[in-house]
Amino acid sequence: MTALAVVVEESGLLIKRLDRKLERTLLHSYRKDLTLQVSSEADPVLLLPKVVSLLYLKAYNKALQAPGRAMCVTVSQLKGNVSGI
Repeated sequence: MTALAVVVEESGLLIKRLDRKLERTLLHSYRKDLTLQVSSEADPVLLLPKVVSLLYLKAYNKALQAPGRAMCVTVSQLKGNVSGI
């Protein structure tokens, strides 16, 4: 994050954090959208990243956008946390 802070300072951009209420609303909307996508998806190749993103959201309460080649790492990170979901 320090590199980001340096770039922001040098560029003169203003970046502010989301407030908790807005962040919660965005995460809830993202969760609903992912759930709808998972329920309507039939292709297993396209289903895997959506399910992994949904599990990551439920486990860590953080949104995940990752390429397909990163799914293996994400799944291994989720192995310990999925049992409680």
